[in-house]
Amino acid sequence: MRKLIAIAMFVAATVSQPAHAADPWPTKPIRIIVPFAPGGTTDIMGRLIANTMGKNLSQPVLVENRAGSGGIVGTDAMVRSPSDGHTVALVISSHATNAVLQPNAPYDPIKDVTPVTLIGFAPNILVVPLSSPANTLQEFIAYAKANPGTIHYGSPAYGGSQHIGGETLKLETGISIEHVLYRGSSQIFPDLLAGRLQTFFANIVSGYPYIEGKKVKALGISSIKRSARLPDVPTIAEGGLAGFNAVDWYGILAPPKLSPELTKRLTEEFARAINAPETADKLRESGVDVTTGTSEEFGTFMKDEIVKFKELAQKVNLKAE
Repeated sequence: MRKLIAIAMFVAATVSQPAHAADPWPTKPIRIIVPFAPGGTTDIMGRLIANTMGKNLSQPVLVENRAGSGGIVGTDAMVRSPSDGHTVALVISSHATNAVLQPNAPYDPIKDVTPVTLIGFAPNILVVPLSSPANTLQEFIAYAKANPGTIHYGSPAYGGSQHIGGETLKLETGISIEHVLYRGSSQIFPDLLAGRLQTFFANIVSGYPYIEGKKVKALGISSIKRSARLPDVPTIAEGGLAGFNAVDWYGILAPPKLSPELTKRLTEEFARAINAPETADKLRESGVDVTTGTSEEFGTFMKDEIVKFKELAQKVNLKAE
């Protein structure tokens, strides 16, 4: 009888336990790979999120900058990392454009990643040095037409929204300006301030301090509506280019084949850190429209963005590299 009772107790205890107990997480520092140079928008955003998330989890959350090839170098480093929830990448809209313009990238932008969550959206601002003769968008266009081939604009990613903004501006106005590719926004501003670069679609997060500090002139914002952060800066559409819209989106991706349980946990923790007042307020103050969501929603969004960009690339005549 005692033997039967012991067996019954063992079976009951076994049944009451989950078939596969969830693995503890995190068990070591979490790494957020930022695929651009330090000091740019993604770097600023990543460090804000990392600081809050580290406090929430009582575990270090580190930002690692891995710049190169418009975000491909850093994203590839994330893709090749263990699928254990301790490494992610903070990507921007160039992740979708690379799918069209970088067909030889070492990873598939959909199949080889696990979407975690969107972070938000931010517009770009067409800025020029203080030495520029242009004070409005129309003055800039007129100056560019009078000086063809002498104006260069920078961008941190081939096919990114800042590059698209420049190419769309060329297409819709007929001006002749040349694209210069940099490794990050933080490397563009020194050349702009010194007058070595004539213009740049600066993201509002990294560009705001330069605009507010009156170190550059802001000619127009790339979103459909004016930004509450810079209400005096007119939209490009207001400057005469109806429908002009070139904004960046930001999101968190993890390596492929991450378990559903870890994906859900990562989504929850990143959303908690992003939406925390200490993070969200600073992001909104810098001009970001904070927008988180589920892994599934982010995955669908990325697929839709790739389809939309294929059409846009044809329109502005962007070719695969």
